Amino acid sequence: METEQYTVLIAAENRAVVQLAEKALERDGRFTIVGECPNAPMASSMARKVKPDLLIVEEYLRGLSINALVAEIHDEAPTAEVIVLSIDNQVEQLDLIENIFAGLSVVEEETFQAALDSLISFWESDDATELASPDRRLRSRRGDTDWNKVSSERRDDDRRS
Repeated sequence: METEQYTVLIAAENRAVVQLAEKALERDGRFTIVGECPNAPMASSMARKVKPDLLIVEEYLRGLSINALVAEIHDEAPTAEVIVLSIDNQVEQLDLIENIFAGLSVVEEETFQAALDSLISFWESDDATELASPDRRLRSRRGDTDWNKVSSERRDDDRRS
């Protein structure tokens, strides 16, 4: 049985962010990168053209504030999920960004993988089917998940195995 492929647009100026995303997505195998762009206006334009399932965006991207970019992305690609990556370990400010699936630090690769796994689970659930309309962007799907805790728990489980 063939695994469903999800499309991803990466919007990041920092090459380390792009490389982390590419590495994790390639290792995962369920994602196809359909574009990369170094600034917010290009991300918005490209999202309009390719309508990705997922946008991975660097927190500090030139051209628009992160909240404005996320709002534009949801206008251009209403069903796209957004993961915001921070290049520092200060993820508290990411909680202030509305309508994103997750806000993560690139410092913890396992945390990024945990978020991808959770996103796939969401897409494969009945909730995703019910929310497959432009109105779904009005509802926060991120919840109160502490991705660093999820990652830590997974590492502990791996050590026990």
